[in-house]
Amino acid sequence: MAERWGIVTTLKAPEEQALAFVAHHLALGPDRIWLHFDDPADPAAEKVEALGVDRIRVIRCDDIYWSNRKGTENQRPDAHQRRQVTNLRRIYRREGAEVDWIAHIDVDEFLVLDRPLQEIFDACETEYLRVEPYEALHDPGLGDDIFSSRYFHRATRSGEEGRALEPVFGRYAGILQKGMLSHVAGKCFFRTGLEAFKPAIHSAKLMDDRLTVKGFSEGVALLHFHAQDPERWVAGLDYRLAKGAYRNEPALRDFLTGATDEEITDFYMTIMLARPELVAAMEAQGMLRRETLHLRAKIAALREAVRPPAVRPA
Repeated sequence: MAERWGIVTTLKAPEEQALAFVAHHLALGPDRIWLHFDDPADPAAEKVEALGVDRIRVIRCDDIYWSNRKGTENQRPDAHQRRQVTNLRRIYRREGAEVDWIAHIDVDEFLVLDRPLQEIFDACETEYLRVEPYEALHDPGLGDDIFSSRYFHRATRSGEEGRALEPVFGRYAGILQKGMLSHVAGKCFFRTGLEAFKPAIHSAKLMDDRLTVKGFSEGVALLHFHAQDPERWVAGLDYRLAKGAYRNEPALRDFLTGATDEEITDFYMTIMLARPELVAAMEAQGMLRRETLHLRAKIAALREAVRPPAVRPA
């Protein structure tokens, strides 16, 4: 019997990004997509609901939503990471029986498959499986596709790969974690129905003991548009340094905190711009993926598919 699967997401993003995420992932065939809108008044929630797709469930994280939580004094967690985990565990506990596997991924992350997910699930012998992240490079020559890139690279897997990238990263090589600006842990699919199981964003616990699944599953990748848009990246930099991914990366945090605007621009253009020499170096190490997502076309196709038939006059 085919394994059922679903995606849990916590999002606060422009309408077109929310629709792109939905349109892309619906095409992969999930049984459920649970969208938790961090801002309950987000107009994107209405746009998604208007599609009328029964596989999508829209949850507005308003005061009533948070007041139903137990053991937290009915408060919304300040840290977005804790809100993500809370939303994931709530779905796992209350609605997990509707699927066999659940993943929490972000609105700027897109699953791509090299083989059917069914085969990947069948091959998994652990409580969860890990999906390898590929970071999107900035490619200014592309047209706008909401999230626009065609080159994606994984983290380095060895000292040899790291040394091969040092010439193209220059003085910034030493402040990157395995050659990546964003997370290197990837995201996970978790088996449902496990007792005393607590899924998190990048790992899980069983009986309060942290589980470790080494390596990534073959045949599936996670394209992460963490910083492919330089303007959006700069706009969110202060938040990431104070509360986001960079706060736990001392070398990166210290450099970006003390850098001038000119130094930040040089840093970005050195490590994120899809320069021919950077692309070539990554491709030579087998680190590069080429993908075109056609997100605007997928949104148009989704809207056409769910459009109600025209009513002919009597």
